[in-house]
Amino acid sequence: LIVLMSATTFTTQRQLTHHAMWSTSFVCGELAQARVHADAALALFDAEMHRSMASSYGNHDAGCCARNFSSLALALAGDGAAARAMIVRSLAAARHLDDPFSLALTLYFTSAAAQVLGDVTLATANSKLSVQMATEHDLAQPKAWSMGIAGWCLAQNGELEEGLALTTQAIAAMQEIHSRHFLTYLLGLLADVHFQAGHDAQAMKAVQDGLAAAEATGECFYNAELFRLRGELLARTPNGRKEAEASFHAAVKVAAQQGATALEHKARASLRRWRG
Repeated sequence: LIVLMSATTFTTQRQLTHHAMWSTSFVCGELAQARVHADAALALFDAEMHRSMASSYGNHDAGCCARNFSSLALALAGDGAAARAMIVRSLAAARHLDDPFSLALTLYFTSAAAQVLGDVTLATANSKLSVQMATEHDLAQPKAWSMGIAGWCLAQNGELEEGLALTTQAIAAMQEIHSRHFLTYLLGLLADVHFQAGHDAQAMKAVQDGLAAAEATGECFYNAELFRLRGELLARTPNGRKEAEASFHAAVKVAAQQGATALEHKARASLRRWRG
């Protein structure tokens, strides 16, 4: 019994180590490394045996978390088929649990992965469900995160003012709970909506705020998109063409370094349009 308990404790410690590493690696832009740790933890994870870990460590299911970060990392890496398959597995695992927090988080992460993939329909559905569940259970952080995506989705569907209001509200909600986790991503979404609405000054402020937050926290996984948006905004100014090109090149370089192929393709497309 003592040997069994020691083995179980050791496995739990290994999972917790991987858990810390995949989330840290991801926000630092080390996408491949994040997936390595998530895969390693899932190989150790037993849904029934380790279900109780959620209440003791982080208040959410580690298996769901590993799949969530994997789905977003795969989407950023440009592997759409694998990302979609992981989204399906993430949602199935989360819905099997009686755990509103883990499900709200999964709905957020899968909506973020869908947003990166350009699947506005899926991003809309999952972000709205996450907001609804987070509201019902008073889950402030997942609610703020998902509101940002829901607002971005509204803008993609032509409802710019409504989308802008909701995305702005998401940033305010993050400030209210004094959280900066995923703030760089939300500021990128806000900048994109302002850009679409033609609010260039507000869009540039959101970009600069996002890059400043990345510098302060080390959360840089969305920096390539922030640099790309800065380039698009500079390209609209009379004397900003040289700076715009530099910003596009920075976006390409950062995305390539991180293995964020989806963001690299967007940056290269912006660079081609600028040159054309």
